[in-house]
Amino acid sequence: MHPAWIDGVPNPILRDNLIRESGKYDSTNLWSDLVGDLHEAFEKTGPNPVWKGEGKSENGLLCWGDPWSIDGFEVTEKHFRKWYRLHRGCKQLLSASNRWREMRGDIPLRWEEIEQQEEERLRP
Repeated sequence: MHPAWIDGVPNPILRDNLIRESGKYDSTNLWSDLVGDLHEAFEKTGPNPVWKGEGKSENGLLCWGDPWSIDGFEVTEKHFRKWYRLHRGCKQLLSASNRWREMRGDIPLRWEEIEQQEEERLRP
């Protein structure tokens, strides 16, 4: 049995990784990171928050298109670095992320490089 929120993850490989790695990560921390700083981009002016249109989310899973299509999602670099182990095998999500990054002129994410850098950083 796994937490119900995992069923809402649009990528089946990421869902499987989350289920397989359950108990090895802090789900509250992950959830906060998935949402990124999006909550800070809204002005709380009553029941209907208003977009302030400021800032750029540095952490999270951004949705630029249809939420049922993985092609509409982008994993931010900060999120990808922190949670790279959960993104193993998520080639379609990485491809979609890089497509959105390239449209902005950002450098594409390279999973192998990030994994190597993070593994080296975590070594004692």
